[in-house]
Amino acid sequence: MNHPTHFLDKLLSQTSELSYNDVTKKVRHGKPLIFIFLSTDQVYDGFHAPYEESNEAKPVNLYGKTKLDFEKTLISLSSSLANRKGHKRLLEPIILRSSLILGSHTPIGTCRKQTFLQFTHEMLANKCQDVEFFNNEFRNVVFVNDVVRVIAYFLNNSKIPDGLSPIFNMGGKDKVSRVEIAYAVAEHLQLDKTFVKSVEKGAMTPLSLCLRMKMRSFYDLHLIY
Repeated sequence: MNHPTHFLDKLLSQTSELSYNDVTKKVRHGKPLIFIFLSTDQVYDGFHAPYEESNEAKPVNLYGKTKLDFEKTLISLSSSLANRKGHKRLLEPIILRSSLILGSHTPIGTCRKQTFLQFTHEMLANKCQDVEFFNNEFRNVVFVNDVVRVIAYFLNNSKIPDGLSPIFNMGGKDKVSRVEIAYAVAEHLQLDKTFVKSVEKGAMTPLSLCLRMKMRSFYDLHLIY
């Protein structure tokens, strides 16, 4: 969801009228409702890496700004619902600030959106000469299977310790640029590397989005390190 403004408005208009009983009817076995939101590392400005979750979010593009708006809405909604009934937590937001996700083809063949790996393979296999790969944007790319495992973990372990933010950076241990990924794809598939055109990414976009992640400090989540 790149531009969730309309969704945010609908969410607020519907949830603002929910009563305590309306929500608790949906809560099973006294556990809160879990809302896992896939945010982005692009909520950071790209000038002060590596970023921890406690660092200020200052997005420089619309994608990052709308993701940050959604984060704030979820946290605010969770607090407002809790305040209605003696601070009992009814909505548990889990916000995953994800790096670039890489993986195999989606299991649904009709899905138009694939990962950067498939895009790169297609461009190099077709010997496209006008495709550019950024050499100055660095991110902690993460494998899609690890993303699934992180989500599954929080679905089964929704309780966040008191005082701990529900925001988690999510990425791998290595920082790479897109041009490095393109070269790796070309080498692995034995494609012509001369079609990898290395360029610098322009202004008004975050460049260094390297992350530090508290998951391994507070949770048994040694999935991507």
